[in-house]
Amino acid sequence: MAPTYDSRLKTTTTTAPFLPSEIITDEIFPKLPAKSLVRFKCVSKFYNTLISSPEFIEIHLRQSLSSDSNRLLIVSKENNPNLYSFDIDSPNSSTTASTIALPKTLGGWLEGNVSIIGSFNGLICVGLTLYEGEPHESSIQVLINPSTGLFREIPYNSLSVEGEFRVSFGFGYDDVNHDYKIVRVTENAMHYCPYAGYDLINREVTVYSLNQNKWKLVEFVRRPKASLDLFQKGLFMRNHLLHWVFWDSFTYHIYCFDTRSDKWVNEVPLMELFTCRIAEFDEEYEDTVVRVMSLGVIQECLCVSTCTNLSCDVWIMKEYGVKESWVKLFEISGFLEFSHIFVHSSFSFRLRSKDEVLVRKMGKRGLFWCKIGSENYGETEEIEGIPDFEQACFFKGSLVPVPGGEKIQASAEDEEEMPHEDEDEEEMPHY
Repeated sequence: MAPTYDSRLKTTTTTAPFLPSEIITDEIFPKLPAKSLVRFKCVSKFYNTLISSPEFIEIHLRQSLSSDSNRLLIVSKENNPNLYSFDIDSPNSSTTASTIALPKTLGGWLEGNVSIIGSFNGLICVGLTLYEGEPHESSIQVLINPSTGLFREIPYNSLSVEGEFRVSFGFGYDDVNHDYKIVRVTENAMHYCPYAGYDLINREVTVYSLNQNKWKLVEFVRRPKASLDLFQKGLFMRNHLLHWVFWDSFTYHIYCFDTRSDKWVNEVPLMELFTCRIAEFDEEYEDTVVRVMSLGVIQECLCVSTCTNLSCDVWIMKEYGVKESWVKLFEISGFLEFSHIFVHSSFSFRLRSKDEVLVRKMGKRGLFWCKIGSENYGETEEIEGIPDFEQACFFKGSLVPVPGGEKIQASAEDEEEMPHEDEDEEEMPHY
């Protein structure tokens, strides 16, 4: 007699393996991407309570920061009010863009550009320029957690300087008071000398505290000697210091701003190599002038990239604050196409392996893995799928809350891919 449907069902049914809840919550959940955990909060009250707890958020953050997985590159484009993320660890050197949902409730948003100030603990600080022609007076800052979809608009703070001025921002963390801070350095300049910097009238430094939700003026200096480097943002390290490149009298300096005390605290000693030794701009000497292009961090150590028209070097400070500990990490020379590598503090020194470093060539679109080992030295491999961009930073997702944050109202269009450079400008989506 043929078996009935019920009997066949009994003979083929297997019991699903059982995982103890402790394995799920203690071993599996901390290793999952933050976005996945946010979705799991709606599964049960228990999951929601667990994932929202400060203890779990801290455990997940430590796991995320210590892992080499789930690393994203966040980029912004000129004349485009959006951010895009890319998985640069894709094994086939190709990646696809995902649009990061951004707040749509800000007045003038669709007219603005996005400037990436920095990223820390899964939070991204961006500046939004709302009106062309007034890039600083009309700009605002926004703090975003792309994983949780929460954002907070930072109160506007007017400038006290008049005339020609320049502004540099830094985003950092006060680990004593558990407070995220934005530091704004504003310089009022008269005129600019290519190698000596700006002839300054004054400089002011203001600090925004997320805990207090307000700005305060911490420094106002008339006729400061050193001026900010032209393209630098503040580089934050886990020693609670923001680093800026300054120069005066043809000499580079790295000054440190302490996010705990809200004060300039010390200068990082540099080698004499980082000194411009010519008294004025002269094309005859341009190939030998050493320019400090950017700052970065690799293996928890401060790094500096220097360039001439003939080579690009990356130096690492093995023991922080010790001048004699500077060591050249690698050098790219003898290749004309590398004469202007644009190495940005946000993504300069990311290694895929001990023999490859991520670089962006000046005037070239996209990013490249450059071999720095003895084999195939200087050979590059472009990461496909990343068009030209203005700014970038590395990002590791987290569940870190944004105090007083609002939920970003995302649309289905936010999942569309980033438009490529060869597409017509009018066809690029504006959300």
